[in-house]
Amino acid sequence: MLPPTRRGLLRRGLQLSCGAAATLLAAPSFGQEATKGEIRIACVGDSMIDGVWGGLLRLVSKEACLKPRIKLGRYGENGTGLTRPDRYSWPEAMTDIFAEFKPDLILVSMGLNDRQGVVNPKTNTRVVFGAKDWSQAYEAEVSAFLSKASTAPAGLIWLGIPVLRDQAAQAESTEINHIYAHAIAALNNKKAVFVDAWRQDGSKGDVFQAYAPDASGSKVQIRTQDGVHFTPAGYDMISAYLLPKIIAQLSANGIEVAYPCPS
Repeated sequence: MLPPTRRGLLRRGLQLSCGAAATLLAAPSFGQEATKGEIRIACVGDSMIDGVWGGLLRLVSKEACLKPRIKLGRYGENGTGLTRPDRYSWPEAMTDIFAEFKPDLILVSMGLNDRQGVVNPKTNTRVVFGAKDWSQAYEAEVSAFLSKASTAPAGLIWLGIPVLRDQAAQAESTEINHIYAHAIAALNNKKAVFVDAWRQDGSKGDVFQAYAPDASGSKVQIRTQDGVHFTPAGYDMISAYLLPKIIAQLSANGIEVAYPCPS
């Protein structure tokens, strides 16, 4: 039987050329070479990144200058995080993703499942969530992940956990976001950046809102009933927020992209 990390990549390692948005392709061969001029972005993390991947795919597919160039790797693993490497090891998964997909940029969204104890499978120990040394133990896991994930040519963008409906979960996720930002700053690598989660109205801070106006001004549902995830309309808004940051990150690292698309 394949180990959990490898099973996940075979099950979820779907990648799409944006020109083939309607068709899910089988997992690619290892070491597959990129087409000349192609930009590969690996979307990795938990269930949140899966929705972001879909939103980016829809958005990029509408842009004539991006559609032929950008290839999005779908590497979201529902139920995973960084607290339970005994169940799923993201540092190990990144080794496989680099070999399989050869990404230019890593896009990360993680943390929904990490409000729990940090397990060290090597010492068979566990740091209980809420303990005074939990943040230190968790940041060590974040740093181990970053040491591998940030080595892509254009580095890494880490998207923070969005505002959650449950107040206790929101407070805990805010602290986890602080850990991500601190670990990335401590990495001292200009190619690794932390991006605050998208907000419907930045002037109001982190306020959970289930509905928001779309581009036409009509109010649409953007959050699902669980108070955590987004609807497709919500993920489209996140993607519109993220795309300029992705383009800027690519350009800052020598991968030029003409965007907005020339008329």
